Order: sequence, then structure tokens, then C-alpha cells
Amino acid sequence: VHEGLRREAEARARRLDAIGAERSNWLERAENASTQIASLGERKAEAEAERERLADAPDEIDAKRRALLSQLTEAESLRKAAADRLQEAENRQSELDKAATGAIQFLAEARETRVRAEERLTAADERRLEIEARIQETLNTP
Repeated sequence: VHEGLRREAEARARRLDAIGAERSNWLERAENASTQIASLGERKAEAEAERERLADAPDEIDAKRRALLSQLTEAESLRKAAADRLQEAENRQSELDKAATGAIQFLAEARETRVRAEERLTAADERRLEIEARIQETLNTP
């Protein structure tokens, strides 16, 4: 009888130890679950904040895209105006180059004309001197 009571007492003690271990295991699991729930709550809050932030992103991206397109249009307009001014300046330079070439040609022709005129003048002076000398000879001849 004592033996049966002792076995029952040992069985109860083992059962109480097992219940205690199981209880402590469940308490640890409950604590881990609470930590996990808190972590998931934080992650959920972060995800919701990110979602709210990203909800405005398409509008922001569209506004930036429109601003960039506007800047691109303005830059293209400025580039076209600069290209037009450059073309006008190149045309003006071409006209001035032609005018300068014409002036240089005219100057060269004027120099040649002056040289020819000087040669004719020199020749005329020489002829005049020859004629004067002949006249002098003729008049001085007895």
C-alpha cells in the first residue's frame, strides 16, 4: 500500500514538474508572442507611414515631370533663339567678309590704277622733257 502511495506521489510530483515546465514554456511562448505582436505592430505602423508617403509620390512625380518638361521646353526655346542669333551673326559675318573681299579687290585695283597713272605721268614727263629738249635744240640751232 505504501509502495502504491509512494508511486502515486512520485507520479504526482513528476506530473507537477511537467505541468510547471509546460506552464513556464507557455509563459515564455506568451512573452515571445507579445514581443512579436509589438514588433509586428511597429512594422505595420512603419508600412502604413510608408504607404501614406508613397501615396503622394505619383502626384509629386507627375509635378516634377511637368516641371522638367516645362524646363525642357524653355531650354529648347532658348537654344533655338541662340541658334537663330548664331545664324544671323554668321550671315552678317559672311556679308562683311564679302564686303571686305570687295574692298580689298577695289583697293588692289586702285593701287594698280595709281601705278599705271604714275607710269603714264612719268612717261609723259619724259616725253615732255624730250619735246622741250627738241624744242630747245630747234630754237637754239643757228
